[in-house]
Amino acid sequence: MGYLSEAAVDEAARLTGISANEIYGVATFYSRFRFNRRRAYDRGLPGHGLPCARRPQVLQAFEQHLEIGAGQTTADGRFELQRVACVGCCALAPVASLTTLFTPE
Repeated sequence: MGYLSEAAVDEAARLTGISANEIYGVATFYSRFRFNRRRAYDRGLPGHGLPCARRPQVLQAFEQHLEIGAGQTTADGRFELQRVACVGCCALAPVASLTTLFTPE
């Protein structure tokens, strides 16, 4: 739950008549589609756009506090840092988001 498994992609292909490769290609374009189980908390870090990129200390603070780098997960699996393309708040930059998720074991 909360991610696209290989079986889910195959089932979507079967139901729509679109190849699994095409479905996977579209899903990988969007950063919110995942292909593995989500963590309890997902931190969306400042984006790659100019307003956010000019403040690297925000990313550094997240990395220091959680002791992981962007794209990594804490050892206990509770937090995952993910770079985001843009959250649409350039006037407020830098902006970060926190998504609270429940992932049943």
